[in-house]
Amino acid sequence: MLLITIAISIVAYYIASNLIMNFKDTLCAKGMFGKDLNKAGDRETKEKVPEGTGVCIAIVFLLVTINEQLLLDIKKERLVEYNAALLSICLVVLLGFIDDVVDLRWAYKLVVPTIASFPLLVAYNGVTDVLVPSILKDIVGSSKIDLGPLYYIYMGSLAVFCTNTINIYAGINGIEVGQSFIVGCFICTHNVIEMRLNLSEETYSNHLFSLTLMIPFLFTTLALL
Repeated sequence: MLLITIAISIVAYYIASNLIMNFKDTLCAKGMFGKDLNKAGDRETKEKVPEGTGVCIAIVFLLVTINEQLLLDIKKERLVEYNAALLSICLVVLLGFIDDVVDLRWAYKLVVPTIASFPLLVAYNGVTDVLVPSILKDIVGSSKIDLGPLYYIYMGSLAVFCTNTINIYAGINGIEVGQSFIVGCFICTHNVIEMRLNLSEETYSNHLFSLTLMIPFLFTTLALL
């Protein structure tokens, strides 16, 4: 599964790179560009920097991950979570592109990611407990706390937080997509470590499943970076 995922992700990298090169002039012609304020010189004479190129890599990522369902032996019960994740990603991509076009007010940037997280929250059927920091174990009396329905509120809030903390750095050279790439690298590293520990078959399967999404994400993000 990993070899197939890596192979198609390499292909995705080159397709995404070519799409960006082909569409950047079109975006500039449509007025979707900015000026690189981090370079010296007069603003009017600076080179145009296309905005909205993230939609190119998003399309490639979604095509790759959708076709992975045909190429990889993904269990049927996993497909619900898999497609829910892709639907959430579609909605967040739509938010990002709309923001580039109409420059959304900050209030809408809180509401839309919340709605985008709904498919993922509805499809989630995993544990709802969280680990307690070691310094609080004696006070709580347990290493875990089951949050129940509050867990879904926490996950929805996390989706709003993550999308906006990434988006807030838009316009600063490479930081927006750069931090996405770094976060992706650490998620992949965590998955590999957990798989090598091989604590249980379910844990191994969960982290392998995560890698089938994260590896294409890394390669397409690298193309934009």
